Amino acid sequence: MSEPTKMNDPKESGESKQQLAYEQIKKDINLMPYNRLFFEAAEEANVTELFLKQRNIKDTTDDTYMFINEVVRLIDTIVQRVQELQKKMR
Repeated sequence: MSEPTKMNDPKESGESKQQLAYEQIKKDINLMPYNRLFFEAAEEANVTELFLKQRNIKDTTDDTYMFINEVVRLIDTIVQRVQELQKKMR
């Protein structure tokens, strides 16, 4: 009988390294899903009002909930990057 090859081991395969790299890159990219309410609020200059009305959404399947969460994630990423740049400049 032959020994099992290391290619079958996901730890040793190139795919797992690529997958890890992909997941890291994916984490660094912020995507904003389309949201009709945001689009309409932007047209009417009521974006602030939209965020104030939608800040207490609890339904995690709601499109607006997902949109608001991505906005918060984007803001957090921007703040983190600015802080990193400030540390480098010191």
